[in-house]
Amino acid sequence: MPLRVGFRLVRAHEWMGGANYILNVSRVLRTWAPEIVPVMFASPDIDKGLAKRIEAATGAPALPLRDRGHGDDLRAMLGRDELESTEQFRAAGIDVLFESTGYYGKRPALPTLAWLHDFQHRGLPGFFTHRQWLTREIRNQLVLRNRTDVLLSSLAASDDLKRFYGTPKAEIHVVPFAVQLERQSNYAHGEAARKRLDLPERFIFFPGQFWAHKNHKLVIEALGQIAGEKPVVVAAGPTRDLRAPNLLSEMVDRIDQLGLWRNFRIMGSLPYADILALASRADAILNPSQFEGWSTTVEEAKALGTPLVLSNLQVHREQAGNIATFFDPHDPVDCGRALAAVPPRLRMPDSAASLVARNEAAQRQFAQSFGAALTRAWERWN
Repeated sequence: MPLRVGFRLVRAHEWMGGANYILNVSRVLRTWAPEIVPVMFASPDIDKGLAKRIEAATGAPALPLRDRGHGDDLRAMLGRDELESTEQFRAAGIDVLFESTGYYGKRPALPTLAWLHDFQHRGLPGFFTHRQWLTREIRNQLVLRNRTDVLLSSLAASDDLKRFYGTPKAEIHVVPFAVQLERQSNYAHGEAARKRLDLPERFIFFPGQFWAHKNHKLVIEALGQIAGEKPVVVAAGPTRDLRAPNLLSEMVDRIDQLGLWRNFRIMGSLPYADILALASRADAILNPSQFEGWSTTVEEAKALGTPLVLSNLQVHREQAGNIATFFDPHDPVDCGRALAAVPPRLRMPDSAASLVARNEAAQRQFAQSFGAALTRAWERWN
């Protein structure tokens, strides 16, 4: 009997990384765990592009469900179970709820697997307002107290959990994810996108939202201190950070001061097809973040065979092992060294067959582990 799992896309325009994660989970489960049926819920006013992506990932249109706001989460945290959503989940025949964000109350009406994606508010508290920090902390405390099953995406997150909260009574499922690319992309696709977007022959690609902790400023400083010919970094992603509203203007001012407009290219939001195409063509993928969960962009680079230049976080070392170049995310000189050392991209660094085989093996493992966590939550309830 299939296990119907309810996923909810919450404010995808503010956290596209979370939306991409949920869509990827749905694709992987449909391919490698057909006994698990992903069912997506989303706001009725989502844009057409995201609606198409949902249908492609799950095989069905999203079921309408209004966005939950901060007030909904606050009421649930204060003790009022959020019945509006859970009743609709039950009406849709959902067997297990994947609680990826927010909080549905102490006793949801369904078996629930809760995801704690990272503990950034503990590691970098200065990047959060007091309300944001408190909301995250209260949610984590309530999830760990009231959920029987909790999902983490890395051993690094598991270490953080124990460091910040001790040993929880909930069962912790550590399930690193693998990506199933939404569309095929290769060097030729990337070359077409490069020409259309008027990018240079050689570039390092930095996909990700312009959030302060993503460390764009460090990259600008690193480029500024490189003597001689400087590499070109192409940064693409939504440019609004609600926690640091002046971030973009400060970056622009610093780029002007250092004369780096040819070397640090701000592309803003690009279609996902262009993101994958540029990732296929770039000399390397860059992620200089000061704090990360298990990174989708890193997984995409691994699937495409693109070299990686990463901050030396525990989670990055866990995720990329010996296939990446690492640097100190607080040291522009060390970052500049890593950027300057990136060699020209080989047209095909690995055989297509070996890349596909490696990626499919990772997907199968992810589907098996994720499915086991969902099943465990369902069995414990029943």
